[in-house]
Order: sequence, then C-alpha cells, then structure tokens
Amino acid sequence: MKIQERGKAMPAIQLYPHNQVAFENLKMALQYSPRTAVIQPTGTGKSFVALALIEENPHARFLYLAPSNYIFRQLRRHVGNTTILKDTILMTYQRLCFLSSEEKRALAPDYIILDEFHRCGADEWGTVVQTLVRQYDSAKLIGFTATPIRYLDKRGVRDMAEELFGHCVANYYSIQQAMEDGILPVPHYILGDILIGEKIRAKERELDTYSISTQDREKGKSILRELRRNMTSAAGVEEILRTYLPSNHAKMIVFCRNLDSLTDAQSAMIQWLAPVGNTRCYSCRSDNKSADQELAAFLNDTETDAFRLLFCVDMLNEGLHIKDVDGIVMLRPTESPTVYLQQIGRCLASTPGADTTPIIFDLVNNYAAVALDGPDFRFLNPHFDKTSKGGKTLEIPFSVCGNAAEFQLVLDKFDHLFTLKNRWNSALKLLESYIQEYGRYPSGRTIYHGLQLGRWLLYQVQALRQGRLSADREEVLNALPGWENYQKTRFIHRNTFDDIYPDLKDYYEHEGHLLIPKSYVSPTGHKIGAYIYRLRRIRKGAERGSLTTAQIKMLDEIGMEWEQPKRIFKNFDWYYEPLLRFYRKEGHITVPQHYVDPESGCKLGAFISRARAYKKGKDQSLHLTEEQIAQLDALGMEWQISPSPKSFDEYYGELVRFRQKYGHILVPTNYIDPDTGCKLGYFIQRMRCARKGTIKGSHITQEQIDRLDALGMIWDGSAFTSQQMRAKNHYILEEQRDDVHQTP
Repeated sequence: MKIQERGKAMPAIQLYPHNQVAFENLKMALQYSPRTAVIQPTGTGKSFVALALIEENPHARFLYLAPSNYIFRQLRRHVGNTTILKDTILMTYQRLCFLSSEEKRALAPDYIILDEFHRCGADEWGTVVQTLVRQYDSAKLIGFTATPIRYLDKRGVRDMAEELFGHCVANYYSIQQAMEDGILPVPHYILGDILIGEKIRAKERELDTYSISTQDREKGKSILRELRRNMTSAAGVEEILRTYLPSNHAKMIVFCRNLDSLTDAQSAMIQWLAPVGNTRCYSCRSDNKSADQELAAFLNDTETDAFRLLFCVDMLNEGLHIKDVDGIVMLRPTESPTVYLQQIGRCLASTPGADTTPIIFDLVNNYAAVALDGPDFRFLNPHFDKTSKGGKTLEIPFSVCGNAAEFQLVLDKFDHLFTLKNRWNSALKLLESYIQEYGRYPSGRTIYHGLQLGRWLLYQVQALRQGRLSADREEVLNALPGWENYQKTRFIHRNTFDDIYPDLKDYYEHEGHLLIPKSYVSPTGHKIGAYIYRLRRIRKGAERGSLTTAQIKMLDEIGMEWEQPKRIFKNFDWYYEPLLRFYRKEGHITVPQHYVDPESGCKLGAFISRARAYKKGKDQSLHLTEEQIAQLDALGMEWQISPSPKSFDEYYGELVRFRQKYGHILVPTNYIDPDTGCKLGYFIQRMRCARKGTIKGSHITQEQIDRLDALGMIWDGSAFTSQQMRAKNHYILEEQRDDVHQTP
C-alpha cells in the first residue's frame, strides 16, 4: 500500500488485490443493506479497507470505534500527511461509554465503523453500541473483525456477525485462504507443553479428594506415573529453542499468563536462551505507564547482537501489527479461539510475495485447548483441505516436541476415567468453587484444577433433561446460584421432540412438506430447520441422539423426507414479496448472486439463480408453476444470462483504454471497469483458456492472439512475479514505492 499526494487522480489509499475485492464487495453490500461486515484474518490489512471507504466518501461523517488507541495510532501512520481522517471521529468503546447524552447527539455520524466488532458482545460495550445504533438508525453500520464468534461468552457461543449485521457479510476471507493465496506466510508451528508438571501436581492433589475405592485410586495414580515417565524422556525447552530458532538475534513476542508471571517468564527465557546467545528484553503490560516507550524501543531495535524479546500481558492481541517479528512464544494458556488467533496474528503480515517463515512456539499446548467441536476442526492444521493454485497441497510445518501429543492423550485418559466413575460430589465442590471465583458457570471446554469441569457439567445437564439424574442430585443442582438462569440462557435451544413436534406439524399443514431451510425459525421461536437437519443425522447414525420408532412414525405421517436435499427453498410467496420490494427500488430483478434482503433475511440472489437453473432443467430443488413463472416474467425476469455479452472487439477496446491508463494489461481476474461495467478480468482469463483449449464455447483466432500480443498479453497467468502480482490492483501500484507499506 502506498500513500499518494493529494491532488492526484489516483486515490491515496491503494489496496492489494485481496483487499480491493473486499472493498468492492463492501460497497456493493452497502447498496442493498445499511449493515454489513468484513471478516478476514489478522494480518491481512482490514484497516486499509476501512480507510479506502472513508477516503471515497470525503463529505460523509464517520465515527470509527475500536477497542484501543493503538489502532488509531496505526491508522494515522497509514494515512501519513493526508487529510483522509480529517472529519473522522476516532473513539474507543470505553470512551463511548462515558459520553453524555449531549455529546452523543453531537456525533451525528453518517457511517459507524465497529473495529473488532466481536468485542461488542461485552455487556457494557454492547449495550452502549446498541443504544448508539438505535439513535442513528439511518447511519450505515460497518464492522471489521477476524473472529466474529464469541466462543467463551457467559451466554454461550455467540455469532456477533449475526447479532449485529443479521449475517450480512460483505466479504469473508479465512486464514487458510489467505495462506493459500500467499497473502499470509505459512508459519512453522512448534508444539510443546511446559505446564505438564503443573498439571500432574494438580491432578495428584485432586485424586486425594475423590471419594473412590482403593482400586480406582491406584488406577488414577498409575496414569499419573505414566505421565511422569513420559516427562523424563521429553526434550527440554532449551533444546526446543536451540533446534528451531531461526537465528541468534530473532525478534519475538512472548505472551505471558498474567502480570505476576511476567518477571518469571523473563528470567526463564533468558535462562533458556543463554546457551545460544544474549537477550534484550522489553515489557508491554497494562499497568505500566511506560508501555508505549517500551513498545517503541522494541519496534526500533534493529540490532543483531542479541535476541530481542517483547513480553506482554493482555496487550497486543488486537490492532497492532509489527512487520519484522520473526515469531511468537506462547507461555499463556488459553481456551479462547479468539485470543489464540489474535496472538498468532502478531507474527503474520500481509506481504504478498514475501519469502518468510514465522515461527510459532506454542509451549503450553494451546493447539489442543482451542480445538472446536472435536480434534478435526482447528484453525491451523498440518494439512490444508484445499490445494494451492499450482496443484500442490499446502502444509503447515508442525514439529511436536516434548511428547506434547502423548501427554494430552494420557491427560484425557485420566479425565475420562474420572467422568466414567462419576465422582459426583468432588466435581460438585469444584463447580461451586468455580462459580464463587468467577461469578459464572464454566463453558464446555473449561478445565478447572485439572478437571474438565465444563464437560462434566454438560453431562449432568444432559442427564437431567433425559430424566436420568436422581432426585437428590437434581435438588442440589437447583440450589446452585443462578442455576435456573444458566439453564435458560445456555441451553434454551435444547428442546425436546414433544416441544418441537407441534411446530413441525403446523409447518406441514401450511406448506405441505417438511423441506424446511436449515436456518428457519418457527413463529414460536423454535429452530425447527436445524432440528429437522439434526433428526436426519441421528437417523443415519452420523450424530449422537435418540429417536424412537414412535417418533419416526409421527414424522412419516406428516411427510418427513429422511434424505436431506442439497438445497431447500422456502415457498414462492416468501421470496416474491422481497423481490417486489427490490423491483420497486431498482426497476429490475437482476439481483446480485449473494444479495440478501435486509428486512426478511431472504437470499434473493440465490433464489433468482436457482430459478434460472430450474427453468433450464438443471435444478429441481425449487419448483415453479406456470403462474409463478409468469409472475417473474411480469417483473422482467432475464432467464438467460449470457456468459459473454460483448464481442471480442468491444472487450479489446476496453482493454486498450485500460492499457492507456495503467501502461499494462495485468488485469485482476475479478476486475470490473467501474465506468462501463465491463468484466475485463473475466475476458483475459477466457482468452488464456481459449488459447489452451481448456474451455468449451470459446475460440480465439491467430489475428486476435497477435492483437493481444501487441498490448503485452501474458498468456501464462501463473508465471507472474510477485512484483507483477502487486501490480494487478484496481488502482495499479507504481514500481517505485516509498517507505509506507501495507503491513498490518
């Protein structure tokens, strides 16, 4: 990213191609919805998309909300001496909470930007933001985050993209996609567990408190002895660091558990690194007034005479990006996927074409702690599911050190034994202690004093709902503080078959079938679409759960189809009403493919696409009657969308104008001319495929090849250099760059 001087035609904020795509999608989404979000990983430059939006609307009033002033300092560095932020109000969420009513009225924003919008799920910040949004309901609301899900919220797992923006997401870009595209570097992941001794001691103490037989106690001690034997053969931290550190002057960020442990962490790192080289330490802690000076000193430390380490506690998780960090060291255990990804993001930077391999030293086995829905779903996997553009499977180099995987298996074995033996009274005491200490109930993944307390609690709730819990234990749970409210807020979706069946029957009587969209919620508030989906999986044996013969018969009587169709649409009238609104506003029904009606949540773009497919006989998941087809015809429905609406000469003329403007024809695949709407990127790609003979229905003559060669056509798209790839930008980066780069 390069900042241009004001007064030139070229915008000051120039975006890399992946952010240009996000920006164009954002602008399109704002045409149809007043609320939308951009979700992409830490390190890919989300803030530049926001700055581009601000620059393109110089007469609008923006209110930019963020968790910390670090983010604002970085924004100011990005814009340099320009006036892009001149009329933008930069304010932290905390500051917003203290504004008076008069001060809030004076804000009067046309646009409200919520940076790191997942933080708006917090009680205090969330309340004040919702109040502000209601006060300025005519303002456009845009959110940016890498992690929209609040996994460990006290109210349960919450999707803030759904709560704030009704799932209207203009652009979603995953960390895997960013690595596959070369936007983020692929890290080398070093996995260890230096806390294993602490975990064993905690379990030994708890074992003495269990009311169990001598035989069971000996079995538990045997498991812990197995762990200690593994410890003696495990590699030490000194050996791990010595083996994998990239140099003896690496620049690393060390995440510490708490303020008390920071000093100990510094001493430990100095000791571990002593055999390799000298160490220079900086600290960034929330209780230190000199944190800014320490951070600046770390940023400016370019000497190569020692390891340069920045120790931090509850800081640097969001907003700040340091471009020359070689890696991170995790000494802070966490169960939060959000914190985990934010820490990883500190050593990833959006530098397309850069040949870097950051190092992640996960020395507390956070990799195991933040797995979601089982071990197969992780944010970083040794192997990606997709392949790179060159056809090779992308891999993250994983090095498992210190027997970390074996340790975790044995720990799980111990906890599983405890759960199976149902050490109820001991677990209850831990639960009471947890509630007293934290003022809330544990989440499903919570480990407390060595016990998987969250898992144990889930088992009790399940037993309670299925009538398998004894009356005396049910009475004890009901006596816990806030138990009834906990049941309502966290498990409100755990309805029984008898609760939901009346809604299913009512749906069948109105619609004549049970082909219910998965996201459908009944008028009574039951998620019957998701419930039907789950019942199908239970019947197949793909999901745990009970489904009796009588229940299957009741469902069969109201037309249950046990095979899940690939895609199910609601009835025609449900789509037609929002389609009419779109027609009255736009004068046509050529709806963008991903357009969602902001009032009803109806996926109009998908409906129109499937309607065309049905008319062609290619899709039967949506049935249209002759009368319904006539209704669409009356609105000007275009049943045939030509993949190539322009002739070669028309495209060629547009390409000549592109070359006159930018000096080349390195057109991004998704480029659309903003003035004419011509899909030049699509044309270039089609010409390449036509010459290779890999696309049906397209032909290219030798004369056309010669004309494109005269413009400097590159026929092998995969042969671009990293410099050329950066030039494939809507605003086309210049060859000579100044010192201001798009480094998150």
